[in-house]
Amino acid sequence: MRKSLALLALTAACIASVQAKAATVTLNALAFGTNTSPVISNQITENFDSRTAGTLANFTNGALSFTSQNSTIQNGSVAGQFAAPYFQGGADTSNYLNVFGGATETIKLSNSLGTYFGLYIGSLDTYNSISFYKNNSLIQSFSGTQIASLTGLTASNYPNSTASNANRYVEFKFDIGSYFDQIVLGSGTNSLEVDNLTVGLAVTQGVPEASTWMMMILGFLSVGLIGYRRRGSGVALRLV
Repeated sequence: MRKSLALLALTAACIASVQAKAATVTLNALAFGTNTSPVISNQITENFDSRTAGTLANFTNGALSFTSQNSTIQNGSVAGQFAAPYFQGGADTSNYLNVFGGATETIKLSNSLGTYFGLYIGSLDTYNSISFYKNNSLIQSFSGTQIASLTGLTASNYPNSTASNANRYVEFKFDIGSYFDQIVLGSGTNSLEVDNLTVGLAVTQGVPEASTWMMMILGFLSVGLIGYRRRGSGVALRLV
């Protein structure tokens, strides 16, 4: 019996030692003038052009659901409130997503997991933020300052910048085995303006993590021990 308990304790210790792997995210800023991401496998895109300008950004495109907390679809610019992302040759003339100061936009993947997120950021500001979640748990969060430092861009402290190094397509690439199912865009003050979102779906899904496998093994072992060592049977499992 003691050896059986020792085996269970050892298995439990192994489970406790298996920690969730911290996600490693690589950021990359594409060349100025590149307004959309490269074509990747299993990608989902949203350019907001089929949405109504001036309305809250609450909609679904089938694969992604967008939930607004005072973030809107916009076209054009209003001084002090929002400015169209600046492309090579001029301002974006199509619809885009605007996240006001104190507002958020939540993007959820429908029954999928993501490994890639790309978006065109207009006038990257220090107070902008992009956060990734899985099962409602925060994986990684990046401020505008962090995005700038990791991509070589410049994050301003003022709105409406048309500098090329503050208006770029930025990619977030998760390492193998790291996934997200929700993205939250935010801004401390006016505003975060983005366009041409792309989400890359995980090719392999539904594979249990190491800790899940260990829990399954422990469960099977426990059931086996209980069934083998029945009360009054006089039979004991011997470990040699």
